[in-house]
Amino acid sequence: MYLTFLVSKQGNQFFERILFENPFHPTSDIKLNTEFPYGRFSLNDSDGNVFISKCAFFLDNHSSQLVHKEIADYEILYIGQAMQGSDNLPVKKRLDKHQTFPKILSDYNQNHPDKEIFLLISAVKESALMDVRKPSSTESKHFYNNVKRELLTKDKIKRKSTLTLYEAGLINYFKPSYNTIYVDSMPAKSSPLFNGLKKINLSKFTIEFEPTLPFKLYTSSTGRIQGHTREYNFRDLS
Repeated sequence: MYLTFLVSKQGNQFFERILFENPFHPTSDIKLNTEFPYGRFSLNDSDGNVFISKCAFFLDNHSSQLVHKEIADYEILYIGQAMQGSDNLPVKKRLDKHQTFPKILSDYNQNHPDKEIFLLISAVKESALMDVRKPSSTESKHFYNNVKRELLTKDKIKRKSTLTLYEAGLINYFKPSYNTIYVDSMPAKSSPLFNGLKKINLSKFTIEFEPTLPFKLYTSSTGRIQGHTREYNFRDLS
């Protein structure tokens, strides 16, 4: 069966037709129900069976069929850590005590009832590059060991600092509308965050965010692109 959606985007309207496997008996009579603001719909058959879905979830699950691929892209509203203090907390527990997440939900339920909020969870893969000069093999090994000790440590406090460094870089690059810290400036070099990095004479670090997903991530600062990369030079930090 086919379901056809009327999509309104920035004053323009267009249709998206999605091929969908019939969840009911082939001979059943099917009725589609939806109400303003048309963010969800239900299918009911004559036997009393019901299929319910939010439109955004449905289109996201069938994004390969979209003609206008951009409607499956995600605007980044906020970037934060799933780690609090020196303890690893499950994401749900972190959000239960979060101040910004409920505000985002409230704002969008009130002002953008036709939109849905998605929570994207990613992991940090740490790496480091030295670009000051071409090192000898012995120096390279020594440098790598220092980086591994300072950045890739399992020590919770040091790992928290490393995650904060990546978080700051991502926020400073994307500049999400609900973030306030690190949007306009990175942490100062005098910050305790950089103490370990000073010891290894790291000259720069690069933030790379390349999700292997069929959609693009964007903010008004970055535009819609598949992969995001930003390099920070420690000499340029205040």
